Amino acid sequence: MMTKKPKPKPIKKKTIRKLKDSGIPKNVLNKFLAKKISKEDNKKVTLEECSLVGHDRYRIDVWLKEHNEGFYCPSIWIGYSYYVHYEDGKIIDKTIYPKPKKDKIF
Repeated sequence: MMTKKPKPKPIKKKTIRKLKDSGIPKNVLNKFLAKKISKEDNKKVTLEECSLVGHDRYRIDVWLKEHNEGFYCPSIWIGYSYYVHYEDGKIIDKTIYPKPKKDKIF
């Protein structure tokens, strides 16, 4: 009596997520980020992602990449993140920043 070997499942190819075009023009976004990102971190910027959250409200994530000596893979992380409102060609920062330690209760 012969048993059938199970057929191997087909391997799905992974696709890299393509970023959608945001409602904020690239030149306006670059001006906003130039004010916010330090010159040292500007060299590490890998990706600037702008996604629509609600009506004219966006989340902007700036991904940074750094090659460390002794490591095989680079470190990649979200270095800056902003919650903004885009209106009349201007970006208004609505990000809630943490309070300074001296003003915290706990």
